[in-house]
Amino acid sequence: MPRRKKRDNGHDSEQPAAAAPAIGGNVSDETLRQFEREYVALKVKLDEARGKLGAHCKAGESNGIDLKTFKLVRNLKVLLPPEAEAKIQTFTRYTKQLGIFDLIEEFRQGEAREDNAASVAAAERAAAKPRRKAAAAEPKSGGKLEACHAQGFEAGNAGEPRENPYGYGTDERGAWDTGWQAGGQVRAINAAAAEQGAAA
Repeated sequence: MPRRKKRDNGHDSEQPAAAAPAIGGNVSDETLRQFEREYVALKVKLDEARGKLGAHCKAGESNGIDLKTFKLVRNLKVLLPPEAEAKIQTFTRYTKQLGIFDLIEEFRQGEAREDNAASVAAAERAAAKPRRKAAAAEPKSGGKLEACHAQGFEAGNAGEPRENPYGYGTDERGAWDTGWQAGGQVRAINAAAAEQGAAA
């Protein structure tokens, strides 16, 4: 009988695939050493640059620069103008949505209340003290506190902002603030009277 030919299915002559070498497993000694030399040199330069940058930032802060805000602005500056504008608009929208402006306003009102309470307390202390004789350098109106009160009264009556020029907790600040409030009340009364007169 004739011998049957074995069917060639294409697998008999194939060699098993060689396993892929592990990453980095076929790097020569010279290549690795050259990489190490360059890496170390660049790492030294990087560390030096970081040290110089840190010293520069500290010097900027000592000159009054707000470093965190500066970095935010620098990050925006490297973007394309449309992208920078979009981020600024988003930032503004987020501050409104998260109530940042409301928190700031509440803080300011709290400060104003504390300032007013301190002014009232200072005025009460000044009224409780025995009246001292006015020094020759003091105004003839009765003393420094009276002059501060008159100064504040003029500012309030003129509608000027409540920018007290005297330090916190001082009698002068309390006298000025009391005068400013009184001047503002007089201004309001005069304005109401003028409106009534115009209406008539």
